[in-house]
This record gives sequence, structure tokens and C-alpha cells, in this order.
Amino acid sequence: RQSTTTNDRRRQKTNPTKRTQLPVMIRSTILPRAARLTPMLGRPMAAVAPWTTATTTTKDHCHDDQNNDDTVAESSLSDPRIGATRSFGLAAPKHQFKGGRRSFRSSAVVRKSSSPTVPDMATAQAMPLSLEQMDNTTLVTLGAMGEASALEEMLKRHIMTVDNVSYETACETFEGIEKVNGEGLYLLKFPYQVGIATALIAGFASFPLVFDLGTAEWFNQNYVTTDVPESEDLETVLEVGAWTWNWMEPPLGQVSFFLLCLQFSRAQMDNLGVKPYTTRVKQMRAQHLADLYTQYDKKLIMDYSMSRHILGS
Repeated sequence: RQSTTTNDRRRQKTNPTKRTQLPVMIRSTILPRAARLTPMLGRPMAAVAPWTTATTTTKDHCHDDQNNDDTVAESSLSDPRIGATRSFGLAAPKHQFKGGRRSFRSSAVVRKSSSPTVPDMATAQAMPLSLEQMDNTTLVTLGAMGEASALEEMLKRHIMTVDNVSYETACETFEGIEKVNGEGLYLLKFPYQVGIATALIAGFASFPLVFDLGTAEWFNQNYVTTDVPESEDLETVLEVGAWTWNWMEPPLGQVSFFLLCLQFSRAQMDNLGVKPYTTRVKQMRAQHLADLYTQYDKKLIMDYSMSRHILGS
């Protein structure tokens, strides 16, 4: 019985008819039915399974496995969309029978490697080296980004078109506008100058007030009047700092906390869109400049004035 069962299994394995019954049934029964139902979905069957409309030529089945793998489908597709894919180097998928199963080989797309392009002499010579050589589109783009030099060049060209003058004459007119833009800012600069001087003086004065014994004794005698430690406790700089830190810690800590609160409040003002002092000063200056030169575009004049720093004007 065991030998009979073994022989039956061998016959089933070597019988090509039984091995190809399932693929033949799929091609003859299932796929034609699917082809009739597929147009209802709005897509031809050839786009889904190109082998359904293919004419297949099958060689004689042999017991050799190599001959069983030579079943190739030659596609004769009628759908124009499938034919269009061939122009891109796509081949119709080929299927084979291996061991009673259908195997597919994916189509390969051939891509040509493109070599990097380098600029030629004409391109190199056409490259602008300054704002004066740039075209209007590039200047407007840079001006929209807030570039001060681009806005300056835009204003010069605008003066040329409004006054109908040459570029050299427009530059002279621009120099007058630039001079007016920097006038009358002494009082507006004063708060900034006071803040800079106070920060520098306080920062450098903190070192001798904390670590210098002579300065610490003078400051203690006039403003603090606390007990002076023994001389052996004031021999080093760190010992002097440990003594002076008793009265230097409160003002330094309080000032640091105050500055931290100011920074936090400024950040919240920016979040709310409230303009700080610097922005208000620039807007006042820009509005004054636009009122003096009404013959030119107001927005361009104000954008130029806003892009210039207060001290550098």
C-alpha cells in the first residue's frame, strides 16, 4: 500500500495536465467573467489584467521542469492607455507557470542618468555683481523681504520714473531724502544712549564693588555701614566677595529680576501685536518723510525709512 501511494503521488507531480488545470480554469472561466464586470467600474479589464486579452502560445508539456516554465503571454492590448505606457519604457507584465503557480515579473523602467550642467561663459558674464545690475523683479523680491539696500535701489529707480531724470540725478535726489530721514532724531536716540551708558557703567563697576577691598570699605562706610570682619577674614578676593555679597546680592538680584520681567512683557507685547518703542519711533520718522515727499509713492518711502536703523540714519 505504501508503494502504491508513493507511485500515485509521483504521477500527480509529473502529470502536467493536473498541474495546469487551475490556471486554465482561471483563464477560461474566472477572468472572462471579471472582464465583463470590470467596465461597470469604469476601468477596462486590460488595465487591470493585461493577460486577459493576450493570445498565449504554450509549448508541449514535458516532464522536464524547464519546458514547463516556457509559457509566455504576448500582449495585444487594445486599450490606448495601456499602449501609452510603452512610450515610457514600460513592458507588459509576463507571467509564467512554475510548479502549478503563476509567477509575475515586474516591468523595469529604464532611466537615463543626466549629467550635471555647468554654466557657460555667457551665463557667467550675465551674473549681476551689484544691486544696480539686478532686474526689477529681483529687486522687488528682495525689497519685500525687508532688504534695506534693495529698497534703496527701488527708491532710486522710482525717482527716475517720477522725475524723468537720469540715474545720477536720481542718486543726488536720494541723498537729500536720506539726509532728511536722519534729521531730528537726537531726542529719540537719547533713551537708547542712556540705557547703553547705564548698562556699561553698572556692569564694570560691579567688579570692584564686590571684590576690591578698598572700594568695598568706601561703599560700606558711605552707603551700608555694616560691621567689618577681622583682617584675617579679608585676605583674599573671594573672602572680600563673601563679605560684600551681603549687601550686593539684593540690588543685583532685584535688577536682574526686573530686567527679566521687562523681557517677558516685551515678548507678550509682540504676541499681541503691540508695537514697542523702537517701532513707534521708526513709524513716526517714516510718516514724516512721506509727508515731505508726497510726489513719490508713500509705501515705498515708508518702507525705505522703516528699513533704516535709527543710529545709522
